[in-house]
Amino acid sequence: MRTLLAIARKELKVYFTTPTAYVVCALFTLVASVFFWSFLKRFMLDSQLFLEVQRPELLEQLNFNDRVITPLYVGYVQIIFLFVLPLLTMRLLAEERRTRTVELLLSTPVSPWQIVGGKYLSAVTMVLAMTAICLIYPLLLELAGHGVGGSGPLDWSTVLLGLLGLFLVGATCAAVGLLTSSITENQIVAAVIGMMVLLFFWVLRGVGEGLEGTLGAVLTYASILTHIESYARGIFSLGDLIYFASFVALCLFLTHRMVESMRWA
Repeated sequence: MRTLLAIARKELKVYFTTPTAYVVCALFTLVASVFFWSFLKRFMLDSQLFLEVQRPELLEQLNFNDRVITPLYVGYVQIIFLFVLPLLTMRLLAEERRTRTVELLLSTPVSPWQIVGGKYLSAVTMVLAMTAICLIYPLLLELAGHGVGGSGPLDWSTVLLGLLGLFLVGATCAAVGLLTSSITENQIVAAVIGMMVLLFFWVLRGVGEGLEGTLGAVLTYASILTHIESYARGIFSLGDLIYFASFVALCLFLTHRMVESMRWA
């Protein structure tokens, strides 16, 4: 465990002593903030419109979490993860292969699992930081005025479960990025392959819904998009948790096999 943590600290030090982490977090915050503001603005305009036309029944149906939090987490922040996290993870093993330092690392009393685990832990720490950024938006609304219009529409169980779902998606994206980083020496190639793999698993739901029978059900279930919706709506799903955990475990196992093969290459 000490060796694993040492590898994770080394990778985090590289992130924060270079512009990588700062640029990625800044871009992530900027894009997520633009989407949050657009959803919030639309929600406030709809609320004002329903008040002006005196349609209180429509105003009661206007749910803040469904109109702002859920589409933000499911529709946009998740997509940002699909493209940003492969860029964060592309160097973790690809750079080691390119500079041949992986051979030196494997010659030390460090197991492949410790290498994979330490590097993955550093990536998950970055995912946790970006997920925490998304917590700022509901906190600002709560602190500024107890919600929109002073009515306190924030359902914190929905918000926190949505953040948990985002973290699980981010952890999955990081595992895929680490795997693609282990198969090539070129960081750009690793990032592009990671994006394509994640995009494939994201669009599987659309393909599956267009098919009937067992194949359509399997493709729909295999899609990442299918398994975050319950969390974004404030519903804890053990089945979805098992899906993400299994996805991460498979990627880490394949990464371990790639690192193990480097020892004998």
